[in-house]
Amino acid sequence: MTVSSEIDRSGPYAGNGVTTIFSYGFRILDEKHIAAIKTKFDGTETTLRIDADYIVSDVGDENGGQIALVAAPVVGESITFLRNVPFVQEVDLENQGPYFAETVESAFDLAVMRDQQLKEASDRFGGNISGLKAEIKNEEIARISADIQESNQRIVGDAANAQAIERESYARIAADQEIHVEIDSIIPAVSNFTARSEAAAASSETSSKRAQDLVEAATAGFTGFPDGHAYDYGYVTDGTTYFDRDYGFVTDPVTP
Repeated sequence: MTVSSEIDRSGPYAGNGVTTIFSYGFRILDEKHIAAIKTKFDGTETTLRIDADYIVSDVGDENGGQIALVAAPVVGESITFLRNVPFVQEVDLENQGPYFAETVESAFDLAVMRDQQLKEASDRFGGNISGLKAEIKNEEIARISADIQESNQRIVGDAANAQAIERESYARIAADQEIHVEIDSIIPAVSNFTARSEAAAASSETSSKRAQDLVEAATAGFTGFPDGHAYDYGYVTDGTTYFDRDYGFVTDPVTP
């Protein structure tokens, strides 16, 4: 017999707390080649045990058969039936032995059933293979796009930082130039002030020296005031000479 249908699952059937007989619509070669899965309202799945939780009928029928549950699924629960063929090869053909077409055909059927089983698992957990490839491709494109966008943002940020640094550098250079201009304008005034200060100091020193020379010349030969003479606010009270109140000018002697 052939495997003429791609159907390898039936359900999910909603529980009502009463119904225990459900149908499955695919061919199996052994009652153990079908799995009954009960799903609760929160998504929790439980794989039921054959004979203990359910009984399979119509094994080998191309259109499937029925499954009788020991306990009816309650409201909020559902039941699903999946083909569950073991991944083994149990056909053993002897060399030069008899050829049994039905045995070989059953082995081929099991191989196809396993392929369908893998496809169903792929569809259930990750979508179909082509969809999975498309999803991986889209994720890769999204990742590359995000990397490019991040790189562009980094480049823009670096350019902005470089421009800010350049503007700051220009501003500092301009400020330094202004300071240099101010310094250049101040230097002549400072130099002029320094020259005038030095000239004034030299003139003051010369004047002081001249005054000192005059005093020394005027008082040359003086040894002090004679005893018995009075001193009145800078005057020497005799007929010889006296000092002016300005203390520095020598005048001609006068008679008091």
